[in-house]
Amino acid sequence: TVKKCKEWGVEVVVRRGEAGMGWDQFNQLDENRKKIILGNWDYSPYVDLELVWGEEFADILSEKGHMLRSKIKACGAFAFDPYFPPPKLDRTNKRKTILFATGFSTADAKEDYCETGLPEDSSYHKELHEIHKEARDKWIGAINESVKWFGDSWQFELKVRPGETRKVYTDKVPSCVKIHPEDAPSSEVMKEVDVVVHSGSTLAIEAHLLGIPSFNFCNVNPDPLLAEVCPKVDSYTELEWVLSRVQAVTTINEKVYHELQKHLYGPID
Repeated sequence: TVKKCKEWGVEVVVRRGEAGMGWDQFNQLDENRKKIILGNWDYSPYVDLELVWGEEFADILSEKGHMLRSKIKACGAFAFDPYFPPPKLDRTNKRKTILFATGFSTADAKEDYCETGLPEDSSYHKELHEIHKEARDKWIGAINESVKWFGDSWQFELKVRPGETRKVYTDKVPSCVKIHPEDAPSSEVMKEVDVVVHSGSTLAIEAHLLGIPSFNFCNVNPDPLLAEVCPKVDSYTELEWVLSRVQAVTTINEKVYHELQKHLYGPID
């Protein structure tokens, strides 16, 4: 698409879905993940300007990637605006709701979507596919167990990550689990829930801004900061334990939260 735009004389400005990362995070990634972050091919001849969240990521793309620093502009994080001021939530006389927010788009990608940008038969894509598939299978089991153990006192919802299909869940989770449309905005879904279970997602920050707890179950996020921004649990036994004792307060790791603002997002406001 960008090549065709340049052929037509159209100026091209791009901003990737996850447009930020700090040096400490970047240096901890393996070479395959670094290549995905930087770009699998040199797109710089076809892009006039790339927008990113923070100055550190702009420097990374310039020093390690394909773009000249003069063609990269830091413009702040994605919009947290719906959470300022925090919306007034009326949950009186309502059973509490757990949101299972999946994150396995390499295993369950929508048609014509590829998170890695790599051929499906490449070794690294296959490796990520297996990691996501294994985690997703654990999630399906955990959702079924959660309904069994907490079904009398909780309601259950499921939201897939952008680029991920919900089809895999429709006949594998109990019918009482509300599965949101694939294009449902998280800012609206989150206003109706009391606990968020994710697999290493910025939804932990959105939950924090709403003052509700979140837990990282079967983390698949290679970003070392995002993976630690809230409590991690690796088995259903651990998940059952934290859910049975959960309080209506944020579970954010304040130190990591501030590090994310410093190195990744800029001020969250």
